[in-house]
Amino acid sequence: MRKRKETSLYVVLTMLLLVILSACDTSIQPIVDKGKAYSIYGPLDIQKTPNYIRVHDTNDLLNPDLTKDLGVQVTMTNLNTGASQLLKDEVKVFDSLYTHNFEIPDSLEYDTRYKFSLEDEDGYRDSVISVTTKETELTVIQDSVSCGELFMLRFTNVDLNAGERIETEVGIKVGVAWMYTKRPANFRQYNSATNTLTMGWSPNYVSELIFGPFDWVTCSTFSSDKIKFSFTHVGYMEEVQPNAPNELEFDQLYTPNQVVLSKYKGSTEVTIDSTVFN
Repeated sequence: MRKRKETSLYVVLTMLLLVILSACDTSIQPIVDKGKAYSIYGPLDIQKTPNYIRVHDTNDLLNPDLTKDLGVQVTMTNLNTGASQLLKDEVKVFDSLYTHNFEIPDSLEYDTRYKFSLEDEDGYRDSVISVTTKETELTVIQDSVSCGELFMLRFTNVDLNAGERIETEVGIKVGVAWMYTKRPANFRQYNSATNTLTMGWSPNYVSELIFGPFDWVTCSTFSSDKIKFSFTHVGYMEEVQPNAPNELEFDQLYTPNQVVLSKYKGSTEVTIDSTVFN
């Protein structure tokens, strides 16, 4: 009798389990609210035309399916002048990754606030503001230096407090090869009142940065008396507060997926005192 009850209970539980499983459609994905999110990316090179803003639905893969319409409109507004334009979407392939690039056909201006507004078919909206740099003046204020003496460079119109930055690269020639370092200068001083940045390296210090503290070579053995210097002046993104006047509403400030920064490059040469080669 007890065995029959146990068997009946087993049958009931089995049937109940089958009913539950039959109600489940494996073709239906679990309910997971990923939330709407788009990456908005674009290095805006002030010295080049056209530029592009790359937009990607972060819930999708970068595969050939992206050749379909993204269903997004991107508008660029020059907040200095109020002029606005709708950007055209083009699908590009980089290393087998399919991306949607929205073309900026006109040249960019220095010291300008550009707003990029996104709206998709579902009414989701987001926006970022990128502020281009002022045009930097680069001056060599200390040239023809000895091996241990600093050559000094001055940058004007650099607003570090606002979020701009200067990225540098210094090169020396040893043997037949030019070698470069992007590491920090010996000397760095910023005057926020005048937006002036002064930086300095010694030839020997550049050699130490490239070869390491134990294997560096003195500048008297360099195969060129020139030191090559280049810089990239990078702008910044302005944080847009939600529900701010005249701004699109959105749920959060920009994320690491939203990086739209302006940049431009410059270069110069400095000289090592010829007497160190005697």
